[in-house]
Amino acid sequence: MTNEQLSRKSPWFSYLGLLLGTFTMIEAMAFQIPALPVLTKEFGVPVATAALISLCYYLTATVCGPVFGNIADQIGRKRIAMIGMIIFAISEFMAAFATNYPFFLLARLCQGIGVAAVLPAGLSYASYLFPPNKRGIAVGVYTAVGTFASAMGGFLGGILIAKFGWQSLYIISGVLAVLGIALVHITVPETPTAERKPFDYIGSILLLLTIGTWLSLSVLVANFGWVSPYTLGMLGLAIVFAISFWNVEKRTSHPFMDLSILKNRYFAAPILLYFFIALCSQGSVFTNSYFVTAKPGLGTAYVGIMTGSIYLAGAATSLLSGKLIDSFKIKTVLLIGMGTFIAGTLLYSQYTVDTPFWYIVLTLVFMSGSLLFIAPACMKMSMSAVPSEKLGSGSGTYIMIRDLGSPTGQTTMLAAFGAISASSLATEIAAEAQNSGVSEDMIPAVVEAGKTAGKVIDPTLADHLAKIGVSFQDLYAKANFDGMVIAVNQMSTIIIAIAVAAFIVAVFALPNTNGSPSGLDHRSK
Repeated sequence: MTNEQLSRKSPWFSYLGLLLGTFTMIEAMAFQIPALPVLTKEFGVPVATAALISLCYYLTATVCGPVFGNIADQIGRKRIAMIGMIIFAISEFMAAFATNYPFFLLARLCQGIGVAAVLPAGLSYASYLFPPNKRGIAVGVYTAVGTFASAMGGFLGGILIAKFGWQSLYIISGVLAVLGIALVHITVPETPTAERKPFDYIGSILLLLTIGTWLSLSVLVANFGWVSPYTLGMLGLAIVFAISFWNVEKRTSHPFMDLSILKNRYFAAPILLYFFIALCSQGSVFTNSYFVTAKPGLGTAYVGIMTGSIYLAGAATSLLSGKLIDSFKIKTVLLIGMGTFIAGTLLYSQYTVDTPFWYIVLTLVFMSGSLLFIAPACMKMSMSAVPSEKLGSGSGTYIMIRDLGSPTGQTTMLAAFGAISASSLATEIAAEAQNSGVSEDMIPAVVEAGKTAGKVIDPTLADHLAKIGVSFQDLYAKANFDGMVIAVNQMSTIIIAIAVAAFIVAVFALPNTNGSPSGLDHRSK
């Protein structure tokens, strides 16, 4: 019996390999939240620079998806999925055995490429393998697997790091990916190929360069300042790439991103609101991963519990929203979700050194749950404003901008958090040293040692601390956490300002109807 015949007889058997690949990749994404603080320490980089770990992955994952989708139509989706899983498996082992930061970032770039080739295949095979009356449940299972993988990645990630080290995350993902490759090869049939269609490869490359340079700016500013030649040079490149992308997209007959549709504010407003709320939500999740890791009595295992909890809450709120938007005005559902998000930011602003773990989880459940509560409403409102002849380009543009909210939030918010924490550390460690009896003339040496987290300590300072019975690591741990509390409080002010501004814009910019300005979905005309 051929793969084709087997797939028609037992489509779920054929779908299994793709589901395993999906589970592995989404679980690996969730692994990063508890892993990031540990990786920052492992490679000895500032928090602001650690933002590149997320940026490198999302950069290739976001932009390469449409590219692989186009290629898959021409050479077959199974072949592209297999290539993607092979790239992903290799990249996971690369990350596990990385001995320096640049090589680890290269692995993250490759991980994004692999994910971009595989994840869309799961949805496309739902239509290919299953008859119309079974496709809904196939897509539902695919979504459920993704949600379960996110929750499990969060819960297990923290535990695995605490027990076996951060390398175990990537080794496990690599092994699961290899199993997925074997399953896909054995069980999944190849899809028919289509004739070659025009594709804007130049536009996709320019978008990759534009996003990469713009998001890198926050990292450069945090490390070198606004007037650094590195920052100014990157800003110049970002402007050049953005202008070039805009000009290419306006002139090509098959643009990578349909920019003209953004002129419709009923399409643009919901997606931009989601972008900024996602920016705030992801920024808070990743800054909290550092906060929980550094908090005395907690650690990476607790970050895993935190991550799993917020993904489960998000799954529940997105289902609730999906039901509500069919019964109530979309704008009403959106405003409820954004109001709940603001409530979460107010909880976030009350952090102190004594904030209990349950309060942290509750705060992030409010914020992340609210983000996923507004997601279906934003998508329905935006897509209902798109004419039927532009549904393809409209959905592609929506997904592209929506998915940029996460890396933008992680990169910019971590850069800001890292810069504030670093500046606060010097003040806090000096004060802690004075309170511990360190002599005044040794304070500058304490501050200097704090810049390297105690890896480099002046011998005179080491002798002085030994004589008075003070551990530098104890000084550093307390001062570092106190600095993070200051950073979280300042970050909460930024997040509240963005969330309130987005809420005000939503009140005045969104239509009161359940769709386009006329109150009718364009596709129903």
